[in-house]
Amino acid sequence: MAPPSISSQLNEATAPPVTILRPLKGIDSNLRENLRSSFLQVYPNFELILSVADESDLAVGVVRELMSEFPKVDAKLLIGERIVGVNPKVNNLVRGYEKAKHDIIWILDSNIKVTNECLGLAVDILCGDSANGLVHHLPSVTHEQNSTPSLGSRVEWCVINTSHAKMYTAINSTSFGLASCVVGKSNLFRRSDLCGVGASADQISKGLEKFGKYMSEDNCIAQTILRHGKKHVLAPYGLAVQTHSSSSAMTLRDCVERHTRWKRTRKFSVPLATLVEPLTELVVNGVMGALGWKWLVGVNPYLFFFAHFIVWLGCDILIAGSLDPESRFPVGPWFLKELFALPHYLFAVSGSTVNWRGKLLKLRWDKTIVAVENKTRIFDDSHIIEETIKIDSQAITQPSEKIFTQGISPKISISHSQNCTKTLIIAKETLEEALTSSKKKKDRKPVFESHLFLKKKHRYSVMLNNSANAKEDNFNQKI
Repeated sequence: MAPPSISSQLNEATAPPVTILRPLKGIDSNLRENLRSSFLQVYPNFELILSVADESDLAVGVVRELMSEFPKVDAKLLIGERIVGVNPKVNNLVRGYEKAKHDIIWILDSNIKVTNECLGLAVDILCGDSANGLVHHLPSVTHEQNSTPSLGSRVEWCVINTSHAKMYTAINSTSFGLASCVVGKSNLFRRSDLCGVGASADQISKGLEKFGKYMSEDNCIAQTILRHGKKHVLAPYGLAVQTHSSSSAMTLRDCVERHTRWKRTRKFSVPLATLVEPLTELVVNGVMGALGWKWLVGVNPYLFFFAHFIVWLGCDILIAGSLDPESRFPVGPWFLKELFALPHYLFAVSGSTVNWRGKLLKLRWDKTIVAVENKTRIFDDSHIIEETIKIDSQAITQPSEKIFTQGISPKISISHSQNCTKTLIIAKETLEEALTSSKKKKDRKPVFESHLFLKKKHRYSVMLNNSANAKEDNFNQKI
């Protein structure tokens, strides 16, 4: 049970003012309730800035409804990003960071829900000791009540509420603020501490820009504050809770890709810690323990591993239960997570690229990232198929090149939804001309890059256009 916040009981004139920054992109699971938790903070002096890169983003409507629901909250919506690097989160945040009225900043991801007292308790910690420079919260996952979680959501629940929780808590409890282990789900810090002593007001307002070139901007921010002589504190009260619902269930592939991104980022950010990471998992730890005890005192390795398995499972049930007491512990997905922990680790650390928010990024050893052009190969003419394309509910059969996605690529399939039709528009030369041209070449595999067909002398612009009123004759003229 958290004690009452001292800062929350102050009046508006005496409470340390805070700016809450929430970057948005799309409709995250439980988005409305996540954002509402910011509006409901029991704190006398804060402003709320919600930022989105594109006005057509579906999150905009949710934000405007909440702003109407809570007119007394000092909230504003910023639309449009500013490109300061490759990191899309920083590009989305930087304008709000500059426009913030206050020195204390609370960066809170859009998929996170917090308690109403969370801000006040965090401010108590930050301002309670002049040595404290950053307050962060332990991430956890829960499932929406009366929902049926997908397998991916259950595995994610197990990873965050067991393995990640143990690692995160252990490092932050034993480093005494001397090491950096900070995840950017919920971070509270002063902009002046990030820039250091002697920084001008302009330097302070633009202090976030330099982190746009990093993948792990959260850890880099934390390390910078640490170098400036300030400590990190893991808040003993309050969690950064991510809620999974049936309507936006995480697939197993989504879960694997997310943690592949995290592991690869850690590989380039903290390589030594990543090197010993398998030792923190059940199977590798248990096998080494069983062999060690057999060699030392002749303990039966099978009995040792069985006992190790039971104790490990029991500890994980207790830890996960303390973070999410409402959910039942999923033993099957937990076993799946532990069984494939080492294969997934080896797969993750063998690569150097990650997909984040629709962008393919390459990681570098200096912790920076560079964008990689997405590529899709097109099969040669022997694989031309008949594809049915629906325009205004009228089916039109068109010969088209079968498109095969290798790795991560733009979604360029042609489909029909209830409210809009995606129309493929090909400029300059038609796709048929491109294929005819390619038949004359030995290489019959043009490459799709960044929404452009490139084949030696031919350049074919391609884009997806939302058109509810697309006409059949117009389509035939284009294709």
